[in-house]
Amino acid sequence: MLLHATSPLSNWSGKATITTRSPASSFGMPVLLINGEAVGPTQTDWAGYEVLEATPAEREALRRGDYHFKLANA
Repeated sequence: MLLHATSPLSNWSGKATITTRSPASSFGMPVLLINGEAVGPTQTDWAGYEVLEATPAEREALRRGDYHFKLANA
């Protein structure tokens, strides 16, 4: 998936992965990986991430992981 940070403190855009196959995932909860590093829902809220591109399965995994992203162009 492609994400973009909208926070004035971060001007990052790039690829991210949502997975349950990470040591940071517990009890099957999906975790977001950016540059291979786990990023929690609070961190993503702070950065103001928007989803630029994601599959329906990725969007569902974000929802299950309690990530609250804005959808760009939606």
